[in-house]
Amino acid sequence: MAEAGYQCPCGGGHETWGACIRAKRIQYPTASHGHFVKRAKVLGRYEWARRQGIQPQSPLTRHVTKAIRRSDAAGEPYRA
Repeated sequence: MAEAGYQCPCGGGHETWGACIRAKRIQYPTASHGHFVKRAKVLGRYEWARRQGIQPQSPLTRHVTKAIRRSDAAGEPYRA
């Protein structure tokens, strides 16, 4: 159902603004986008530590950082 008096500015004849955006496949970040980026960064650090043989208590940043520091101090991989 077209909006009353709506004319698509791109000339594509889309019925609504949303249909125009979907046709262009434009994606814009949402509130959850930042969450996924942060999560990937945290898990990437955990994965790096595991590849070094370090076993943090959990994938939380504070636990990974603590395990890395203890490994550096001891000169061998830390095992929680």
